[in-house]
Amino acid sequence: RIGELGLSASVIKFVSKYLAINDLNSASQIVQTAFVSIAIILAVVLFITYPLLTAILKFIFPQSTQILALSLLPYSLSYLWFITLAGVFTSGLDGCVRTDLRGGLTLLGNLFVLVFSLLLVPKFGLFGLIIAQILQSILLVFLSWIILRKVLPSLPWIPLFWKADRFKEMLDYGLNIQIMGISIMLFEPLTRFLLGRYGGLELTGYYDMAQRLVSQIRAVLVSANQTLVPVISHYQEITKEKLSSFYLLNYQILSYLVLPVYIGFFGLAPIVSELWIGQYVYFFVIFVWITIAGDFINILSTPAYFMNFGTGHL
Repeated sequence: RIGELGLSASVIKFVSKYLAINDLNSASQIVQTAFVSIAIILAVVLFITYPLLTAILKFIFPQSTQILALSLLPYSLSYLWFITLAGVFTSGLDGCVRTDLRGGLTLLGNLFVLVFSLLLVPKFGLFGLIIAQILQSILLVFLSWIILRKVLPSLPWIPLFWKADRFKEMLDYGLNIQIMGISIMLFEPLTRFLLGRYGGLELTGYYDMAQRLVSQIRAVLVSANQTLVPVISHYQEITKEKLSSFYLLNYQILSYLVLPVYIGFFGLAPIVSELWIGQYVYFFVIFVWITIAGDFINILSTPAYFMNFGTGHL
């Protein structure tokens, strides 16, 4: 995902910026330039890195599961390409302060995967799951584009416009975000690699489940802050003096919410293990506790992160 260059995140910032000064044409140019750039650059990056990814999978996975992992790789990369393109358009909706529509699309996409997984997995196994995900990503590309055109009528029927100065504007901003993304990208796969290599795929699965559980808790708290990015960007262009009080209020609200929520899930981890896995699994519970402890500290930086995201100083 390095090939995405942080352009999707830049779309939120610059669409909201240009809408704040009522420049609809520039907002339209931002979305189209980001779409064309990511479609081409990411496709090239995925094609070039395919042999490297193949070698990495052979190194990570035991001999018994290498064939399955390698056979799934092309499908996984296809899914990544489509879902990243859909992310450009959903970022455009965020920039238009229509996170309600973006949330609705996300929910629809998840329901789509659920239904098609129930239909395809019993017949095709793991391939059924990834087929469902690819179909979901293609659906999201088309639906998010149709809805974004309704919200931002200056967009054409087909997003083919590209402008060098718009690309440079987004790239200068997006690369800072991408540096953080790379550090996260190195952390997660490295952790999974070490667990898979020395603990086995089962332990890696428990870790992934714990991460997903905590990330869902975190998403509830963080998503509200994320929706403020276009608002902050708007204030940055129109009334900067409101930003300080806006930040303090946001931080106070988040601080009051985080402590009881995280303490509650810390105590519920054994129960979640029983409900989700069917039994008490020691490693799953430990992974949940460790993740919550680290995430509790990390989430307190969220208001500052999105404040700088919106002002362009991240």
